[in-house]
Amino acid sequence: MAITLSAGVSIIDALELSGREHKNSGFGEAVLQVKILVKHGNSFSEALRSFPKVFPELMVQMVRSGEMSGCMDLVMENLGIYYEGQADLRSRIAQAFFYPSLVMVVAVGVVMYLMAGVLPVFVEIFESMEAELPLTTEILMGVSTALISSGGWILLAVLLLLAAGQAAVRQEVGALARDRLLLRLPWAGQFMQLMEGVRFADAMAIMVSSGIDMISALEIAGKILGNRVMRHKIGAVREAVRRGEALSDSLADAGLFDRRFVQMIRIGESSGTMEQVLIKVSVYYNDEINRKIKKMTALLEPVVLLVVGGLVFFIMASVMQPVFEIYSGYSELV
Repeated sequence: MAITLSAGVSIIDALELSGREHKNSGFGEAVLQVKILVKHGNSFSEALRSFPKVFPELMVQMVRSGEMSGCMDLVMENLGIYYEGQADLRSRIAQAFFYPSLVMVVAVGVVMYLMAGVLPVFVEIFESMEAELPLTTEILMGVSTALISSGGWILLAVLLLLAAGQAAVRQEVGALARDRLLLRLPWAGQFMQLMEGVRFADAMAIMVSSGIDMISALEIAGKILGNRVMRHKIGAVREAVRRGEALSDSLADAGLFDRRFVQMIRIGESSGTMEQVLIKVSVYYNDEINRKIKKMTALLEPVVLLVVGGLVFFIMASVMQPVFEIYSGYSELV
């Protein structure tokens, strides 16, 4: 919409064009409904607020500021840059985890095939020969037998546990416990803080540049954060700023982000360049995320391959060891 608005197209025509051409039919239909509301006399921001599940509060407030300032094309351009950046961040994270996840899925499939398809054949052979088996082989045979005889119940139990966990995190208490645990994990906690730092800095930058007051900006930015623990802390920061405390001091007291983040915010406050500083914070945190993703990928791929290879080797060695011992015994008899 930024391009069409900057070209002098009316909001109604821009919404019509955007709704018709959007790839997501559900989103496109919502845009067309917004167009109808605007056509009937509602403001653009009021029309967007009618669809809270489609258009987040950040977008509503940004559009409202654009209506008040008369710079709607600039606001839409800033929103486009923001959402493209968030989509790029999600894409980078998904790509980083894709290969290790694929290897793990294939590995689980191979192990299940060996345990449920290959091992039973050897079990019958060993039982018919009344061979004395090593402890590791007996354990694997027991697991294989359990998978075959009780595989359905095991799968059902796993699915029930997953469903129970999913139901728990849908509740506020469960979600808070999960997010608190994630923040305490050595690597995952740091990574989550970086991601939330990018979201916070990006959102605050475009809101400050659009003239939204600090209290409202903090309220909206808090809702954007995915981690509920950090979201609640942003709420405490907002209340502290409302009481007259500096944003940098409030962030430092909350312990949300590292000292570099807080120090850069303090520089922005003292120099009056908060918007530029927030953009620099976002760039810095994005670079940190890229470095961590590269480091994680370089470390995770060989570790996953080693674990998978070691597991398959252990299974095959446990199966083949009795075979070699039986063959060796027959050779000595001959």
